[in-house]
Amino acid sequence: MFSDAGFTDVTVSWLEGYFGTVAFQLEQMHRQLPRARTLTLRRRVGSAAA
Repeated sequence: MFSDAGFTDVTVSWLEGYFGTVAFQLEQMHRQLPRARTLTLRRRVGSAAA
């Protein structure tokens, strides 16, 4: 059906590895950024009160 419509078979296996790496990096940023922001805000508040 798809070949009749003009679609061709394309290999995208290299994208699977690339997107896996990008997904891992985004997951790590998601886990670390809020924590780093909270620590930064605590430091600012603590230094302003001193």
